[in-house]
Amino acid sequence: MRRSNQGNCCSAQETSNVVYISGTGSGKTLTFWMPMIYEKDSITILITALSVLGQQSADTLCETGIPAINVTRTNAKAQTFEAIRKGSYRLIVVNPELLIHDSRFDRKIVRSARMLHL
Repeated sequence: MRRSNQGNCCSAQETSNVVYISGTGSGKTLTFWMPMIYEKDSITILITALSVLGQQSADTLCETGIPAINVTRTNAKAQTFEAIRKGSYRLIVVNPELLIHDSRFDRKIVRSARMLHL
């Protein structure tokens, strides 16, 4: 892990909202995974315009036993948001447009989670 990413991990654990600006291949994904590994009750909302990155992150975390979902227009249904409100997922990936325009991402969901923007 790069020295700058170690600082980012510490920042992510100390505050509720973190914005990472970093180049491709610099380890941003590992940086936002670390708090979820060490904080067993944490919930993270990952905001990314890259749908492939979002799906890869959700799939990989699910494979390791950390419940995750990539919320898309296809699965943004009432049952998805009910599961999110119940705390069924530790990682919620969403693109900026859906987060802004879908009113089901209410304050309760947003305030209960750490927000990361990639």
